[in-house]
Formats: sequence, structure tokens, C-alpha cells
Amino acid sequence: MTDDGRPMTLLLSEAHVTELLDIETAIAAVEEVLRDQAEGQATNRPRYRVAMPASQLHVMAAGDKRLGVTGLKAYSASRKGARFLVLLYDAESGDMLAMIEADRLGQMRTGATSGVATRHMARADANTVGIYGTGWQAESQLMAVCSVRQIKSIKAYGRNAERRDAFVRQFCRKLLGYALGRAVQLSDEPLLSEMRVQLQAKEFRIGVAIESIVKSRQFRDIRGTDVAYDQ
Repeated sequence: MTDDGRPMTLLLSEAHVTELLDIETAIAAVEEVLRDQAEGQATNRPRYRVAMPASQLHVMAAGDKRLGVTGLKAYSASRKGARFLVLLYDAESGDMLAMIEADRLGQMRTGATSGVATRHMARADANTVGIYGTGWQAESQLMAVCSVRQIKSIKAYGRNAERRDAFVRQFCRKLLGYALGRAVQLSDEPLLSEMRVQLQAKEFRIGVAIESIVKSRQFRDIRGTDVAYDQ
């Protein structure tokens, strides 16, 4: 609490958001507030912009009666890039509850929206996902869809070969880190290279990457030989 009895504003950096927010939590939160909006409990205002000669300021405001909060997302965009910030307020007292750096947050929220749509609109047996574009937003889109469906194959379409390759590298690193339950290390690079080679050779079927991991020394050392892939 502050000296005047108000709650202390929580300050969250990009690093905090990355550490604390997973895609399952994001999907659950987005689904809840979409339901609130459908029931008249939440208000979501259209984005508006302030144009300047060298940049634009974008602002989006919203509120949720059930949660008792209001807030806004603001970001500036210029040739140097974009900076994102979310401000969260108590709807009753008007106190500022949180100030959050929101690049990663926006990425996860965008992906989570696709996750909600996939959960309710895609066939229950859908097991292939296609992505147009392999940039910053593609990662969370894939994470969200894979969290609500048993995906076996990924088809990523992108005009930029470097971004496509970076997308595959990031996917392999995320999958390996999840399977091993630890951060990826320099000693894992040969395995990551093998995963990428196998994926490219076999039409990027996810099972191929999983097989490479389960057969690996790293997986056997951590999980035990009793669960290693049957050769």
C-alpha cells in the first residue's frame, strides 16, 4: 500500500510477462472475457489512432463489470519499431492496479483468440494446422492451436526464407525445452540440427521431431531409459 492507503501499482516488464504467462492461461482468460462481452458484462472499444509526421499512437480501451476492472492498451509505431503498454485500473476506486509492458502480452492474447476460435469452431479430429506468415505472431498462433487440438502436422507458408528457417528453429527449441523440462543448452545444438533435418525430410510432421527427442541421449538421461523410444 502507498502512504495514502492506495494499492501499490504492479509493474511488469516483458521478462515478467514471458515468465508468468503461458498459452493455456491466456486462452482461458480470453474465453472468459469474450463470454462476458457476449453477456453484456464487458465493453471493448474500437482502436483509435493519433497520427503524427513520424509516428502513430494507437489506443484501445475496455472494461469488465464482472472482473471490476477497466484498462487500455497503447502503443506507438514508427520506422524504429513499436512500443506497447497496458494500464489496468480498479473500476470502483479508479486506482491504477498495474502497468505492463505488452509486446509479449499482445502476442499471447492474439494467439489465444485463435485458440478459442479453434476450440469451438474446428473439427474435433482436426490434426493439421496451416499458418500464413512466420513472423512474431506465428509462434503464439501455433502454440494456441496445438493446445486445443492434437496437431500432427504443421504447414507454415512464408515469403521470407530466413523467417521460415528461424520459425522452424524456434519451434524445435521450444519443443525440446518442454520435453526435457529445462532450458536448451549449447550441447543440445546437434540434436536441434537433427530435428530440423528430419522435419524437412518428412514434410514437417510433428511426430518426427518428437521421435528425434525421445531417441536422444538427453531425453534418456532425464526421463529414464524405460520411456525411451522403442527402436
